[in-house]
Amino acid sequence: MVVIKEKVKQCILLLKEVNLEIGDMNTFGGDKPRVLFLPVVFPDALKEFNKVLSRKLQKFITFNDKLPFYPHMTVARFTERSQATWEKNKMAMEQELKKIKWQFSVTEVIIYGVDSTKTPQYQEKLITIPIS
Repeated sequence: MVVIKEKVKQCILLLKEVNLEIGDMNTFGGDKPRVLFLPVVFPDALKEFNKVLSRKLQKFITFNDKLPFYPHMTVARFTERSQATWEKNKMAMEQELKKIKWQFSVTEVIIYGVDSTKTPQYQEKLITIPIS
């Protein structure tokens, strides 16, 4: 874990003074959404950070870790009950969210991981690195 933290610190200044803009609301999970999220409009500085960091952490990537980088802000996780509520209110929520211009400064990088020995598998916060 220390090695990963040091490699992230080596390129973290690429995110200093970067602002992220949030796009329209979306979900992961297809017809039965599991996660509600706001996608991040992908600024060049974030693309460069991802490229550099991916190279530095190449040896830590496993065979099933090939999902593309998709910057987003998780808003909620759905239960079966909330999936039904989501479907009823989706259009109204989308209209309200379009009225807001979402912008955030990058202040820290948080690394999550999954312990494949735990069931059910879930992501847990491993490291928080402030951008100074």
